[in-house]
Amino acid sequence: MHAPVRDCFNGLGYKVRGEVAKCDLAAERDGELAVVEFKKNFTLRLIYQTLERLALTDQVYVAIPRPKIVASSEYRGMLRLLKKLELGLLTVAMDSPVKTVDALLYPEPHCSRRNNTKRRKSLLKELYGRLMDLNSGGSVKGRIFTAYRECCIKAACIIKCTGPKRPKDLVGDYGFEKNVALILQKNFDGWFERLEPGLYGLSGAGERFLSEQNPLAEYYVREFKSHLTQ
Repeated sequence: MHAPVRDCFNGLGYKVRGEVAKCDLAAERDGELAVVEFKKNFTLRLIYQTLERLALTDQVYVAIPRPKIVASSEYRGMLRLLKKLELGLLTVAMDSPVKTVDALLYPEPHCSRRNNTKRRKSLLKELYGRLMDLNSGGSVKGRIFTAYRECCIKAACIIKCTGPKRPKDLVGDYGFEKNVALILQKNFDGWFERLEPGLYGLSGAGERFLSEQNPLAEYYVREFKSHLTQ
């Protein structure tokens, strides 16, 4: 369901990313934040999750596959509960070649509800810290591409294209934050190797990762190679 819902919000001018700060999908436009939780079935766990998301924004949606029987008592009960909780509802036509998205309920703003400012800022920092939307919201398979992981990939691509680097080089020449030194030192994925104190190259694991098909790595390699030829 991620792709059609993402495209729907993109079409409305939102910046959208999947799997941000435990939200299946987060979308921001002109200071307005919306989050979406995906589920194949309507469950009590889903309600717990959406209530948790209300600490971030009033614009919280539930997205489910479009039900085949909309007149069932269970479906009507779900609608009543979502209305009571002032949550939005999106249905996705998963059984159709064109997976259209319908908004059946819209979230209601609540003037007395306070957002958790710290969590909201952290979510937005993560959302805007990602260059690409590489995560499928609601999916538990595979590793999530966080802003931190994207920084690791960018650093690996720079070293691959331009040779070993010191953290200060990445900060001064490529706009990294000062914590890039921790990325190289902690080396969670084993992509880097210390050649001498303060100087890092690319390890065999890093070479193998960059040789795999990854749109973000391919983008950065093209960017840095083209920069070298200018």
